Amino acid sequence: RQHTLSVIKAACEDRSWRVRLTVAKNFDQLCAAYGPEIMNSSLLPYFIQMMKDNEQEVRKEAVRVIEACLSLPAGSNPLSSEQLQQFILPQFQSLALDPAQPVRAALAQVLGPVAKVLGRDLTQQQLNPLIADLMKDEFHDVRLNIVSHAGLICEVLSVDGLMHSLLHTIQNLVMDNHWRIRQSVVEQVPKLAKLFGVEMFQSKLEGCFLSNLRDCVHSVRQSAIDNLKEIAETFGSKWTVEHLL
Repeated sequence: RQHTLSVIKAACEDRSWRVRLTVAKNFDQLCAAYGPEIMNSSLLPYFIQMMKDNEQEVRKEAVRVIEACLSLPAGSNPLSSEQLQQFILPQFQSLALDPAQPVRAALAQVLGPVAKVLGRDLTQQQLNPLIADLMKDEFHDVRLNIVSHAGLICEVLSVDGLMHSLLHTIQNLVMDNHWRIRQSVVEQVPKLAKLFGVEMFQSKLEGCFLSNLRDCVHSVRQSAIDNLKEIAETFGSKWTVEHLL
Protein backbone atom coordinates (compact mmCIF):
# COMPACT_ATOMS: atom_id res chain seq x y z
CA ARG A 1 0.00 0.00 0.00
CA GLN A 2 2.79 2.40 0.85
CA HIS A 3 4.33 1.87 -2.58
CA THR A 4 1.07 2.45 -4.43
CA LEU A 5 0.36 5.46 -2.24
CA SER A 6 3.54 7.13 -3.43
CA VAL A 7 2.51 6.43 -7.03
CA ILE A 8 -0.89 8.05 -6.45
CA LYS A 9 0.72 11.10 -4.83
CA ALA A 10 3.05 11.48 -7.80
CA ALA A 11 0.10 11.17 -10.20
CA CYS A 12 -1.74 13.94 -8.34
CA GLU A 13 1.16 16.28 -9.14
CA ASP A 14 1.98 14.95 -12.59
CA ARG A 15 2.92 17.56 -15.22
CA SER A 16 0.28 16.13 -17.53
CA TRP A 17 -3.18 17.39 -16.60
CA ARG A 18 -4.70 14.25 -18.10
CA VAL A 19 -2.94 12.15 -15.47
CA ARG A 20 -4.23 14.42 -12.71
CA LEU A 21 -7.67 14.23 -14.33
CA THR A 22 -7.66 10.45 -14.12
CA VAL A 23 -6.90 10.59 -10.40
CA ALA A 24 -9.68 13.12 -9.83
CA LYS A 25 -12.22 11.03 -11.76
CA ASN A 26 -11.41 7.92 -9.73
CA PHE A 27 -10.93 9.47 -6.32
CA ASP A 28 -14.00 7.72 -4.92
CA GLN A 29 -12.50 4.35 -5.90
CA LEU A 30 -9.26 5.31 -4.18
CA CYS A 31 -11.27 6.17 -1.08
CA ALA A 32 -12.93 2.76 -1.14
CA ALA A 33 -9.57 1.00 -1.62
CA TYR A 34 -7.50 2.85 0.98
CA GLY A 35 -10.11 3.68 3.61
CA PRO A 36 -10.76 7.01 5.35
CA GLU A 37 -7.76 6.93 7.70
CA ILE A 38 -5.14 6.79 4.94
CA MET A 39 -7.12 9.12 2.68
CA ASN A 40 -7.43 11.80 5.35
CA SER A 41 -3.82 11.59 6.49
CA SER A 42 -2.14 11.19 3.10
CA LEU A 43 -4.29 12.01 0.08
CA LEU A 44 -6.90 14.58 1.10
CA PRO A 45 -4.46 17.51 0.74
CA TYR A 46 -3.72 16.37 -2.83
CA PHE A 47 -7.44 16.19 -3.53
CA ILE A 48 -7.92 19.75 -2.29
CA GLN A 49 -5.11 20.82 -4.58
CA MET A 50 -6.90 19.23 -7.55
CA MET A 51 -9.96 21.35 -6.72
CA LYS A 52 -7.67 24.35 -7.35
CA ASP A 53 -5.92 22.87 -10.38
CA ASN A 54 -4.96 25.16 -13.28
CA GLU A 55 -6.85 22.91 -15.70
CA GLN A 56 -10.63 23.33 -15.55
CA GLU A 57 -11.32 19.67 -16.40
CA VAL A 58 -9.39 18.58 -13.32
CA ARG A 59 -11.24 21.07 -11.11
CA LYS A 60 -14.58 19.96 -12.55
CA GLU A 61 -13.96 16.25 -11.95
CA ALA A 62 -12.54 16.85 -8.48
CA VAL A 63 -15.77 18.64 -7.56
CA ARG A 64 -18.01 16.16 -9.34
CA VAL A 65 -16.52 13.13 -7.55
CA ILE A 66 -17.50 14.56 -4.14
CA GLU A 67 -21.02 13.20 -4.63
CA ALA A 68 -19.67 9.71 -5.34
CA CYS A 69 -17.45 9.91 -2.24
CA LEU A 70 -20.43 10.85 -0.08
CA SER A 71 -22.29 7.80 -1.41
CA LEU A 72 -19.62 5.40 -0.19
CA PRO A 73 -20.33 3.20 2.86
CA ALA A 74 -19.43 4.75 6.19
CA GLY A 75 -16.23 2.72 6.47
CA SER A 76 -14.91 3.99 3.13
CA ASN A 77 -16.14 7.57 3.06
CA PRO A 78 -13.43 10.07 4.07
CA LEU A 79 -15.76 13.08 3.88
CA SER A 80 -17.54 13.33 7.20
CA SER A 81 -19.36 16.50 8.17
CA GLU A 82 -16.23 17.65 10.00
CA GLN A 83 -13.99 16.97 6.98
CA LEU A 84 -16.40 18.81 4.71
CA GLN A 85 -16.36 21.84 6.99
CA GLN A 86 -12.61 21.91 7.48
CA PHE A 87 -11.33 21.07 3.99
CA ILE A 88 -14.04 21.12 1.31
CA LEU A 89 -16.35 24.04 2.13
CA PRO A 90 -13.52 26.62 2.14
CA GLN A 91 -12.99 25.80 -1.56
CA PHE A 92 -16.63 26.30 -2.54
CA GLN A 93 -16.59 30.09 -2.45
CA SER A 94 -13.94 30.39 -5.16
CA LEU A 95 -15.43 27.49 -7.14
CA ALA A 96 -18.80 29.26 -7.23
CA LEU A 97 -17.02 32.16 -8.96
CA ASP A 98 -14.92 29.94 -11.23
CA PRO A 99 -14.66 31.41 -14.75
CA ALA A 100 -15.24 27.94 -16.22
CA GLN A 101 -18.96 27.26 -16.50
CA PRO A 102 -18.60 23.43 -16.28
CA VAL A 103 -16.84 23.82 -12.91
CA ARG A 104 -19.72 25.89 -11.53
CA ALA A 105 -22.16 23.34 -12.96
CA ALA A 106 -20.30 20.53 -11.17
CA LEU A 107 -20.45 22.48 -7.92
CA ALA A 108 -24.19 23.01 -8.35
CA GLN A 109 -24.61 19.27 -8.81
CA VAL A 110 -22.98 18.35 -5.49
CA LEU A 111 -24.49 21.00 -3.18
CA GLY A 112 -27.63 18.95 -2.50
CA PRO A 113 -25.76 15.83 -1.29
CA VAL A 114 -23.32 18.02 0.68
CA ALA A 115 -26.24 19.85 2.34
CA LYS A 116 -27.75 16.51 3.35
CA VAL A 117 -24.54 15.56 5.18
CA LEU A 118 -24.08 18.99 6.80
CA GLY A 119 -27.66 19.35 8.07
CA ARG A 120 -29.89 22.38 8.41
CA ASP A 121 -27.82 24.79 10.51
CA LEU A 122 -24.56 24.49 8.60
CA THR A 123 -26.37 24.57 5.27
CA GLN A 124 -28.10 27.78 6.26
CA GLN A 125 -24.88 29.36 7.48
CA GLN A 126 -22.46 28.24 4.79
CA LEU A 127 -24.31 27.00 1.70
CA ASN A 128 -27.44 29.15 1.45
CA PRO A 129 -25.73 32.12 -0.24
CA LEU A 130 -23.99 29.81 -2.73
CA ILE A 131 -27.21 27.98 -3.53
CA ALA A 132 -29.07 31.24 -4.12
CA ASP A 133 -26.29 32.59 -6.36
CA LEU A 134 -26.01 29.41 -8.42
CA MET A 135 -29.79 29.36 -8.94
CA LYS A 136 -29.33 32.72 -10.69
CA ASP A 137 -26.17 31.79 -12.60
CA GLU A 138 -26.04 33.00 -16.21
CA PHE A 139 -25.15 29.50 -17.45
CA HIS A 140 -28.30 27.40 -17.73
CA ASP A 141 -26.58 24.08 -16.86
CA VAL A 142 -25.60 25.55 -13.49
CA ARG A 143 -29.22 26.52 -12.78
CA LEU A 144 -30.43 23.14 -14.02
CA ASN A 145 -28.07 21.20 -11.76
CA ILE A 146 -28.95 23.11 -8.61
CA VAL A 147 -32.68 22.97 -9.36
CA SER A 148 -32.49 19.19 -9.77
CA HIS A 149 -31.69 19.05 -6.03
CA ALA A 150 -34.21 21.71 -4.95
CA GLY A 151 -36.42 19.19 -3.18
CA LEU A 152 -33.49 17.72 -1.22
CA ILE A 153 -32.18 21.19 -0.31
CA CYS A 154 -35.62 22.29 0.85
CA GLU A 155 -35.94 19.15 2.92
CA VAL A 156 -32.64 19.90 4.65
CA LEU A 157 -33.39 23.56 5.24
CA SER A 158 -37.04 23.06 6.24
CA VAL A 159 -39.75 25.48 5.20
CA ASP A 160 -38.68 28.17 7.67
CA GLY A 161 -35.08 28.10 6.50
CA LEU A 162 -36.05 28.22 2.86
CA MET A 163 -38.86 30.73 2.87
CA HIS A 164 -37.10 34.04 2.41
CA SER A 165 -33.86 33.06 0.71
CA LEU A 166 -34.75 30.47 -1.94
CA LEU A 167 -38.48 30.26 -2.52
CA HIS A 168 -38.63 33.45 -4.61
CA THR A 169 -35.80 32.15 -6.79
CA ILE A 170 -37.58 28.83 -7.30
CA GLN A 171 -40.71 30.73 -8.36
CA ASN A 172 -38.67 32.57 -10.98
CA LEU A 173 -37.10 29.36 -12.25
CA VAL A 174 -40.55 27.92 -12.99
CA MET A 175 -40.67 30.61 -15.70
CA ASP A 176 -37.02 30.24 -16.81
CA ASN A 177 -36.19 30.80 -20.48
CA HIS A 178 -34.70 27.31 -20.78
CA TRP A 179 -37.37 24.62 -20.94
CA ARG A 180 -35.19 21.97 -19.28
CA ILE A 181 -34.98 24.12 -16.17
CA ARG A 182 -38.76 24.64 -16.14
CA GLN A 183 -39.16 20.89 -16.49
CA SER A 184 -36.70 20.20 -13.67
CA VAL A 185 -38.57 22.57 -11.32
CA VAL A 186 -41.87 20.88 -12.22
CA GLU A 187 -40.34 17.50 -11.32
CA GLN A 188 -39.41 18.86 -7.89
CA VAL A 189 -42.87 20.29 -7.15
CA PRO A 190 -44.41 17.11 -5.60
CA LYS A 191 -41.64 17.01 -2.98
CA LEU A 192 -41.97 20.75 -2.39
CA ALA A 193 -45.73 20.36 -2.02
CA LYS A 194 -45.25 17.80 0.77
CA LEU A 195 -42.77 20.07 2.54
CA PHE A 196 -44.78 23.29 2.25
CA GLY A 197 -48.27 22.03 2.95
CA VAL A 198 -51.40 23.06 1.10
CA GLU A 199 -51.66 26.71 2.23
CA MET A 200 -48.13 27.70 1.37
CA PHE A 201 -48.23 25.71 -1.86
CA GLN A 202 -51.39 27.52 -2.94
CA SER A 203 -50.00 30.96 -2.18
CA LYS A 204 -46.45 30.47 -3.50
CA LEU A 205 -46.27 27.73 -6.13
CA GLU A 206 -49.68 26.61 -7.34
CA GLY A 207 -50.16 29.34 -9.95
CA CYS A 208 -46.66 28.91 -11.34
CA PHE A 209 -47.00 25.14 -11.46
CA LEU A 210 -50.38 25.13 -13.18
CA SER A 211 -49.08 27.57 -15.78
CA ASN A 212 -46.69 24.83 -16.87
CA LEU A 213 -49.69 22.83 -18.06
CA ARG A 214 -49.86 25.42 -20.87
CA ASP A 215 -46.11 25.59 -21.50
CA CYS A 216 -45.03 26.00 -25.10
CA VAL A 217 -42.75 22.93 -24.83
CA HIS A 218 -44.40 19.53 -24.88
CA SER A 219 -41.96 17.92 -22.43
CA VAL A 220 -42.71 20.54 -19.77
CA ARG A 221 -46.48 20.09 -20.18
CA GLN A 222 -46.08 16.31 -20.04
CA SER A 223 -43.97 16.52 -16.90
CA ALA A 224 -46.55 18.79 -15.23
CA ILE A 225 -49.31 16.30 -16.06
CA ASP A 226 -47.24 13.36 -14.82
CA ASN A 227 -46.63 15.07 -11.48
CA LEU A 228 -50.25 16.10 -10.89
CA LYS A 229 -51.14 12.68 -9.54
CA GLU A 230 -48.62 12.82 -6.69
CA ILE A 231 -49.68 16.38 -5.76
CA ALA A 232 -53.34 15.32 -5.78
CA GLU A 233 -52.54 12.37 -3.53
CA THR A 234 -50.69 14.70 -1.15
CA PHE A 235 -53.49 17.25 -0.82
CA GLY A 236 -56.52 14.95 -1.14
CA SER A 237 -59.66 14.72 -3.23
CA LYS A 238 -61.28 17.98 -2.04
CA TRP A 239 -58.28 20.08 -3.09
CA THR A 240 -58.04 18.18 -6.37
CA VAL A 241 -61.69 18.86 -7.26
CA GLU A 242 -61.52 22.52 -6.26
CA HIS A 243 -58.19 23.37 -7.90
CA LEU A 244 -57.66 20.99 -10.80
CA LEU A 245 -61.07 20.13 -12.21
